[in-house]
Amino acid sequence: MPYELMYSSFCPKPMGVKDLSILLREARENNQDTGITGVLAYHSNTFIQLLEGEQDSVYGLYAKIAEDPRHTVIRTIWEADIDKISFPDWAMGFCHSGNYNQQQLDIIGMECNDYIESLKGKKNSTNAFTLFGREFNSQVQQLG
Repeated sequence: MPYELMYSSFCPKPMGVKDLSILLREARENNQDTGITGVLAYHSNTFIQLLEGEQDSVYGLYAKIAEDPRHTVIRTIWEADIDKISFPDWAMGFCHSGNYNQQQLDIIGMECNDYIESLKGKKNSTNAFTLFGREFNSQVQQLG
C-alpha cells in the first residue's frame, strides 16, 4: 500500500539556485531508483516536502534526510497510508517562492486558501495535497 509523509525542515545556510539544482538532481536520481515520488517547496531557508512510495522506502529516505546537514529542526507534519500516489510522474516536483514576486505569492496564497475552503465539509478533505498547500502558504506568509 502506498504511504505518504510530509515534513518541514530549516536549512541553516541559504540555498542558491546552484545548491537547489544539485539537491534536486540528487533527489530525482535517488527517488527514481527507490520508487519515491513527491514535491518539495523552498522558501526563506525552509523546506516543506511530501514524500510518497512504499512505507519502508519513505522511512528510509526520511532517515537519510534527518542526517543531512542541510536539514535541521525537522518536523513531521503528516503521514498516512494512502489509496494512490498523488504525484506519480514526479520523482521530485519543486516550487521555490523566489520564482515569484510578492503579488504572485499573494495570488498563490489566495488560491491555496480558496482550494482549502472549497474542501471543507467534503469527505477526505484533509489530504496531503491540501496540507502541503496550506503549509507552503503559511510559510510564505510568515517568512515572506
